[in-house]
Amino acid sequence: MYIEEAGVNPVASKGAKIPRERSLNGIEGLFKLYDLDFDEQSVMVGDKLTNAELLDSLDQPTTNLLKSSDPVVLSHWGPEFDPDYYALGPYIGQRFGLDSTIFDVIDRGSLSPLVALHVLHRVMEGDKLTAEGSFRSALFAFQQNTVPLPKNSKAMVPETSGLGYLFLTQEKTGNLRIVDIQEFDAGLLAQNPASLYEEIQTIIREIRENSTHPIRIFSRRSSHINKLLRHQKTTDSWFDGRGVSLCDWSSEVSSLALFSFLSHLNASFEPGQILYIEEDFETMAFGVLVLEVSQNG
Repeated sequence: MYIEEAGVNPVASKGAKIPRERSLNGIEGLFKLYDLDFDEQSVMVGDKLTNAELLDSLDQPTTNLLKSSDPVVLSHWGPEFDPDYYALGPYIGQRFGLDSTIFDVIDRGSLSPLVALHVLHRVMEGDKLTAEGSFRSALFAFQQNTVPLPKNSKAMVPETSGLGYLFLTQEKTGNLRIVDIQEFDAGLLAQNPASLYEEIQTIIREIRENSTHPIRIFSRRSSHINKLLRHQKTTDSWFDGRGVSLCDWSSEVSSLALFSFLSHLNASFEPGQILYIEEDFETMAFGVLVLEVSQNG
């Protein structure tokens, strides 16, 4: 699968808003199901944007790509602020006149976009095998920094609000090809950090069977994974002579770093293999995206 286009639209607050009583009551009732006390002040701060307002940031070329995509996958870090509609998928279908299959990937924290991309990639692979698939598919990730929280919560909240998007095609429409996507649960990193290093070694060995291009491993600065890999590189000679470099990516508390990263690669076009490692801010679950960057489009 090829990444045709990727980007991020940061969206700032459109003015002071107060959530409606129905929204506050709904959140409070949901929290009570889990014996939590809702902190009403948590939804009085931040940009207080609905997903519909995030969609307002789309330009016409991106909208046109969306209209020709099927399926469309949506992902979210947290619940929407005071929405006017029952479900986002049907709203998007109606707003843009889509005749597409639309589904959500939720409850995976800041890792949701990468999990959603994994789902979309598998769907597109299945379509290709059966020769019944569409030419283009889309992933849209919604992020807002107004997040309902229980009292005394230490949970991390996104620093910014915005909309990330990417489009996948089965034919070569760009210089980024998805080679593989793997997910690992939080227990692997927490209980046996060395196992992550072993998984990365396995992926590199597989790449080296078919390519001599440089391999760059990107992870967030200050993440557990970043620290682990840098420690291993200084204490273990395994990386030496294998053409592998460790690179830092943004440490911003955001689920949209994946899209800014892919947009950056689309602009740079440096040939080689890429491992992009994303770590969930709350659970330490993580995923690995393996990409091939070709020289010519």
